[in-house]
Amino acid sequence: MARLLARGGRDVVGLTILGLNHEQQHQELILTDILHLFAQSPLRPAYTAEPRDRAIAAAPDDWLEFPGGLAAIGYGRNGFCYDNELPVHDVLLRPYRLARALVTNADWLRFMADDGYRRPELWLSDGWATVEREGWSAPGYWELAADGAWHQMTLYGLQPVVPERPVSHISFTRRTPMRAGPGIACRWKASGNRRLFP
Repeated sequence: MARLLARGGRDVVGLTILGLNHEQQHQELILTDILHLFAQSPLRPAYTAEPRDRAIAAAPDDWLEFPGGLAAIGYGRNGFCYDNELPVHDVLLRPYRLARALVTNADWLRFMADDGYRRPELWLSDGWATVEREGWSAPGYWELAADGAWHQMTLYGLQPVVPERPVSHISFTRRTPMRAGPGIACRWKASGNRRLFP
């Protein structure tokens, strides 16, 4: 590989970068497959030990205001990007807000306590159909323990849900905004490189 890269050329370097990014996607998918497989096991095995330095920083609970208008989104720089990030194009956005903090497990537990999984007005129609069809009552990989506490299957095995951590394995088909709401991809990209999180 070193000899191939040393020969250089745009084709060799470009294909190598594409291959490395493609391989990274495969590794991410392998980990999601391992999580799903381990979650089906009654033994709830761990793929790896949880890192000890997973500190949780307090996040500000404020919002950034954006005026909306015409915004260019898409990849417009030199370097690697996936084809679905092209071309740069304009989108029209209404004024919007983005939360500076991620949605936490505590936020989601409040949504669940407010019967969020039994209220169709909080979901887009496809999302509500999935809630009913699949019998959703919590995020994916969450389960209620005998003591009434929520636990989450992770690559570290079955762990208690930590309220301060960002929620994961949820659906973006909810209608009511929680931190950002529907259409987040366009708004996120239009917000540019502003630092949203601490």
